[in-house]
Amino acid sequence: MNRLVPPVVFLVVLWTCAVALAQQDVPSGHWAYDAVQSLMREGILKGYPDGSFRGQKPVTRYEFAVALRDALQEMRNRVNALRDEWRQRILLPPPPVITPPPPAVDAVAVDADREKLKQIPEDTAQRLLRLEEQMRILNQLLEEFGRDLQTIGEDVRRLRRELSGAQSQVRSLEQQLRQRVRVSGTVDLVGRGAHGIDHKGFVDQNGYASSGGLLNNAEVTHELNLQVSAEVAPAIRAEAALVAGNYLTYVRSASHFANAPQRSPGATDFLLWKAGIRVPVSLFGRQGSLLVGRIENRMTPLTLWRPDVDVYTLLPRYDGGYYSMDGLKFRLDTDLVSIMLYAAEHDTVNTNLLPDFMRVSAGNDAVNLFQPGNPLRQRPNRIPYGIVHARHSAGASATVRLGNTVAVGAQFLTIDAGRDIPTAFGAVNGVNVWGWQAEYKPSDRWQFAAVYSQSDLVHHGDTRLNRDNWAFSARVQYSPDETTSLWLGYRDFRPYFAPPGYWGRIGYWHNPTDLRGIDAGYRARIGSVAVDARGGFYSGTGKAAPPAGFGSDDGVVHLALNAQWRARPRWRIGLSYEGAFWNLKDVQRFNPAAGLSAPGKPREHYATLSLWYDLSEDTVLRALYQSVFYDAAGVTSYSLLGSNKEHGGVAVIQLSTAF
Repeated sequence: MNRLVPPVVFLVVLWTCAVALAQQDVPSGHWAYDAVQSLMREGILKGYPDGSFRGQKPVTRYEFAVALRDALQEMRNRVNALRDEWRQRILLPPPPVITPPPPAVDAVAVDADREKLKQIPEDTAQRLLRLEEQMRILNQLLEEFGRDLQTIGEDVRRLRRELSGAQSQVRSLEQQLRQRVRVSGTVDLVGRGAHGIDHKGFVDQNGYASSGGLLNNAEVTHELNLQVSAEVAPAIRAEAALVAGNYLTYVRSASHFANAPQRSPGATDFLLWKAGIRVPVSLFGRQGSLLVGRIENRMTPLTLWRPDVDVYTLLPRYDGGYYSMDGLKFRLDTDLVSIMLYAAEHDTVNTNLLPDFMRVSAGNDAVNLFQPGNPLRQRPNRIPYGIVHARHSAGASATVRLGNTVAVGAQFLTIDAGRDIPTAFGAVNGVNVWGWQAEYKPSDRWQFAAVYSQSDLVHHGDTRLNRDNWAFSARVQYSPDETTSLWLGYRDFRPYFAPPGYWGRIGYWHNPTDLRGIDAGYRARIGSVAVDARGGFYSGTGKAAPPAGFGSDDGVVHLALNAQWRARPRWRIGLSYEGAFWNLKDVQRFNPAAGLSAPGKPREHYATLSLWYDLSEDTVLRALYQSVFYDAAGVTSYSLLGSNKEHGGVAVIQLSTAF
């Protein structure tokens, strides 16, 4: 039986090559014609799948493959049948016997063997001869087409290489198409309401005054942010962002706080947020980029940074600090240095319904810019300054890095109002803002940083104000591990410092100035809980002429505590508290005998519960409720709505998805 195994293996190989080689019947003049005819007479090769044989008619690869498959199966069946027959008749051991074994030579045993041999069919020899002849024919066919089989194998390998190359080209084209035109965006739905508590009204951290029931103050806004980026030529890209919805008319301005929300959120508005062409530009042998059109730009929080006008929502285009402006911007980034230059016009960035939607303002009286609910709004000791709404601006920034240890940067920004503006310091028509920052990181655990900025009022190049118009802050941070950090800092923000930046808030007083003191913070992640706690302990600078500003005897303690727990992979729960504890007692600024407001200790309390649920990787549902309690403590200039105490709540639900 062992000599039957190699022919069967050869038959498998023959079937494989025949699938590739079979194009038409073997011509009658070829020796293989008789071989094929012989296999067909023996019933091994049956011709077409339907059992017919059609002479010289061409046969397809599939049809010949099916025929050879059947021939292979027929050979296997015949060999298996013969093997089984032998096994049953000859090879299987006889059934066990109980009698003792016979002697070594026994006539009875010889007769038994003779009987077994008689059981072998008389045609067994002929059947073996036919099988051997059939295997010989198949071997001849294999030898005949062996060279063709080798050629076919090489062709198959070549075709596979070409197919792999074609697949790589397809993937490359798909990648190029994705890079050539990219469409993305977000859809944000925001529902909010506010209500008074204990029959009182209140002012929230956006500066919106509310009273009455929650449903009476319920508003629903929506906004679509559609972004398109396309490669219009090699290395040249077009970028655009269109914003549409009634959220625009709700906030009324992306850069200034409104005294109250627009109560007609059904008015859908449109804004071309960005539309520019980005081209590569070389400078000093380095590759940079030039963006021309409607651009987004910012510098640092103390020079050029758009304020967050809605603290209750999470909208990256509003929270990121970028101003939209019409102009050009050049940027170059290397391992050693980063450079940015820009020039732009500002009063052209408007929505269809709202003028000055993206106004850039500096040198402002505190009552007019970033402090919608600022106690300075009502009180007579506000700091008189002056407003410079930018018509044009230009600026530059550069940062030099020495490895990962030292980084030093500087910025300069000039703003032109396009007209003369009367101020307490004379007529002005522009503001120059400049600053620097330095960072030293000797190790992964320690970090030292310092920032300085100054805003000068100017009139046709002449400086009108360059005193007490600066801000300085320094911080040292220690991080014992990747999840924990502590920091201690000092800040001094003078009363006349007012660039078009955004450096935070105390309660609902955004961009606080005329304060100096120390602040500290602690951040940690403990398992699934993240904690952020910080506090500031400030006093007035006393640099503004009384009764304006704060005296050195005035002070405020600002506390902010935040905790967020990832309860489940998709669920997050947040708790936060913010408090501002004022101590106003400077006799030159808070003195009823002098016709000023009484001294006192106003209090602000904000407690917030937040929930996040990740519907998917790109869709988030967020809800929050904030309780607001405000006590003017008898300081009439801090009574925002005419009452001593204010109490209310804000509820917001936001559904955001990205695509």
